[in-house]
Amino acid sequence: MSTNKFEGFFEEDNHPAMKMVVPTPSQIIETLMMICGQNHQFYKDEGIRLIICGGLDVVEKHIIKARDLGRDPGIHVGYAAFMMLLSDRMVDSYDDYAGDKERELFPLNMDEDE
Repeated sequence: MSTNKFEGFFEEDNHPAMKMVVPTPSQIIETLMMICGQNHQFYKDEGIRLIICGGLDVVEKHIIKARDLGRDPGIHVGYAAFMMLLSDRMVDSYDDYAGDKERELFPLNMDEDE
């Protein structure tokens, strides 16, 4: 009788293996590029929007932390340009396509100067 060793793996945030598979900021950006390239109307899908917002949030925090520590964040200028364009697309389509969960987790605050 076989046992599924991975049962509940993704439900347990503190599982040691989950810390081993943390993607780099560049890998996150590359994943966002693939998502957007595969589905040109990604901004209309609430689920995909949440994935994109989460990815952008993680990379943004990485960049801010590196800046605060006086380090180079290691983000290629082309990746940074993609993030800026993607962020603009997400903001431009926020009112029409953002779902309740996105509005709760990632409220649009245009007065914020960061």
